[in-house]
Amino acid sequence: MSSIKTTQIKILDAAAAIVELSGASHLTIDAVAKKSGLSKGGVLYHYPSKQALLEGMLNRLVTARESRSALTVSGRNNENGINLESFVAFEFEQKPSEKAQAQAILAAASENPSLLEPARNYLRSLIDRVASSGVKSDLAKVVFLATEGLQLLELVDLIRLEPAERQRIQSCLTQLAQEIQS
Repeated sequence: MSSIKTTQIKILDAAAAIVELSGASHLTIDAVAKKSGLSKGGVLYHYPSKQALLEGMLNRLVTARESRSALTVSGRNNENGINLESFVAFEFEQKPSEKAQAQAILAAASENPSLLEPARNYLRSLIDRVASSGVKSDLAKVVFLATEGLQLLELVDLIRLEPAERQRIQSCLTQLAQEIQS
């Protein structure tokens, strides 16, 4: 791996750690420099603005989710489709660090909605895979949208489910996914 790529990873790791531990409001170039052990100029060389840093975080988050989802939700009936049951499990296992980064990016997107374009493309590809999976596509989309909707409501802290209630909802969505795909 090149030293440039290694440094970018170090910077993004530091940014993610700041957001996860302290919240999006504490994400600054100075804080990232301190956390990464680099100079402010070193951070700015790779990410010339906070906006560029957030774009880097989103691209890494989307790439990581695409890689993980490719391993866990590959199609059951055809290679372009999606295993809806695995998708539900995948979404409910979202890591706290991913949630924290998504919160920071969502907050920044309120000022610059184009920041979310990679996430839009990722979700569009998933919904297209759901639609082409050879299962009852409208019902499959309902499970997909219910799963994503719950994740969003939790992300923006509009709903807080008790762990047992969250588990019951996951079980219901999993059962629906199994019935749709059978």
